Amino acid sequence: MFLESTLYAMAPSPTAPGAPAPNPLVSLMPLVIIVGMAYFLLFRPQLKAQKERANMMKAIKEGDKVVMVDGIYATVVKVDEAEDILTLKIAEGVNVKAARSAVDRQLK
Repeated sequence: MFLESTLYAMAPSPTAPGAPAPNPLVSLMPLVIIVGMAYFLLFRPQLKAQKERANMMKAIKEGDKVVMVDGIYATVVKVDEAEDILTLKIAEGVNVKAARSAVDRQLK
């Protein structure tokens, strides 16, 4: 008796025979809202940061002071556009070559 009443209480309520069917768009609305929020809170800021980083890397020129990903402070001595290689001066008389993508940020 208890089991039957519990199952009956958990069953979906039947719709009236003449009642219109629920709109399927209403049930999809929460999913659409969640996807929209994810785009504006996660994907869009990430894309913006990637674009800013790409613009910063393209703008590197000779004489710029940069910080490498590993924390080395250097001055750009030469830029090889064809191979995306930078020649960096890290100390007096010490020049190293590094990939353009190894630059973390430019110093002002």
